[in-house]
Amino acid sequence: MTGFFAFSLVAPLQILMLQTAKGAEVLASAAMQASFNIGNALGAFLGGLPLIAGYDFATPNLVGVGMSLVGAALVIIFIKCNSYKII
Repeated sequence: MTGFFAFSLVAPLQILMLQTAKGAEVLASAAMQASFNIGNALGAFLGGLPLIAGYDFATPNLVGVGMSLVGAALVIIFIKCNSYKII
């Protein structure tokens, strides 16, 4: 169920990205896909660190919570710093 909600966000984000990046749609689409891939790789890497350190298998969830909070904070910062209206 979590995967469904996570992947259901991709299409609206892609449309928003294409509407925002007039004249550079292909570059924006590639950058968005690259950011998803980087997030996936970072999640796997950072989630594996507590396991290597000897913690139990519930600890990577806390790493995921931290990554989500950092992502939400970055979104808020980016929205506050940009002077243009997103939608």
